[in-house]
Amino acid sequence: MARQKSYDRQEAVARARDAFRENGFQTLGIRAIEDIVGIGRFAIRTEFGGKEGLFIEAMKLYGQDIHQAVIQPIEQADNLDVLSNLMSAGLDPESDVNGKFGCLFLNTTVENAALQNNDIRELTDAYFSDLLNAVTGLVDRAKAKGTVRSDVDSTGAAEFVKGVFMAAAIISRDAGDVTASTGLINMALYTIDSWRPSQIDP
Repeated sequence: MARQKSYDRQEAVARARDAFRENGFQTLGIRAIEDIVGIGRFAIRTEFGGKEGLFIEAMKLYGQDIHQAVIQPIEQADNLDVLSNLMSAGLDPESDVNGKFGCLFLNTTVENAALQNNDIRELTDAYFSDLLNAVTGLVDRAKAKGTVRSDVDSTGAAEFVKGVFMAAAIISRDAGDVTASTGLINMALYTIDSWRPSQIDP
């Protein structure tokens, strides 16, 4: 007779997601995972294929969360307000756009520079590629609508937004305080606003 699970898989992955986001992949050992996530090393090995397998599952779950919170609103918008709103929301301690532990994809990108794990890189690269494509599409739609100047480079704008999100996440994580990136965000909001057609233009 098969041994019954004493844990909920989805709940375990959600706890792992939060634990890896706070501590990183390398820092979080198996014993700590057992304590925080609430599953034993046997289950980690047999159910998830080990620590790395659990980490990848946790990243996929985080990817679903961040896609819904960030990518989808950008893909569905046709004006720059969505970017301003997302950046401003990142300064709210109650918001989970970045949070004081930053972005799991960004944290992992930095960590994976040493790990050189291709499976992990595939997940992080896919997210940042989706972000670039979403912002590029948004700027193109806004230009067609006339709410963004025609001379604004869509690809460059997307790279700028990606860079701001990444920098804000690093600053927040380093300070343990989402408001630490207020100056950066305010300058980014000013820059994004400058992409709009001037009200005094003929």
